[in-house]
Amino acid sequence: MIKHSKSLSRKVEAYLKWLTKPQKGYGGHPICPGLAPYRHSVHVLMAQGDLESQLEHISQLLYPMNIPAAIVYTAHPPTDLWEITDRVLNTYENIEIFINDPNKTGETNGVYTGFDKGTLIIVQRSDLLINSREKAKNLGYYSQKLKDN
Repeated sequence: MIKHSKSLSRKVEAYLKWLTKPQKGYGGHPICPGLAPYRHSVHVLMAQGDLESQLEHISQLLYPMNIPAAIVYTAHPPTDLWEITDRVLNTYENIEIFINDPNKTGETNGVYTGFDKGTLIIVQRSDLLINSREKAKNLGYYSQKLKDN
C-alpha cells in the first residue's frame, strides 16, 4: 500500500506539472492557467479513513494556513463521493471542490485533460480561483477559438 500511494502521489505531481505547460489545443495556454503560481503549495494527500471528515478538515485549514488547494487522491472512491462533496460544500462557503473521475475520457480542444490513474478530489480556495479566472480572462484564455471535437 505504501509503494502504491507513493507512486500515485508522484503521478499526481507530474499531472500538476503537465497542467501548467502550454498546450497547442489551448492556443498556447496551459490547461490550468491559474495553477502555476501555486503548484508547489498545493497539498497532495492520499484519501484516508472517513473521507468526509478528511475533506472537512482540509476545508477548515485552507484559509488559516494560506494553502491554495489540496488534492486528495484515491484509486477506490466511495460510491457516495458526490453526496460527500456536496455536504462539505454546503458547510464551507469559501471553497470549491472538483472531482476528476478517471472514467471520464473525453477531450477538450483535442486534449484529454483528466487524470486516468485514480480519482482526484480537488479542494480549492474560492478567492484564489476567482482571481485566477479573472487573470485568465484578461489573458484571452476564455476567448480563444475552440476546436470542434
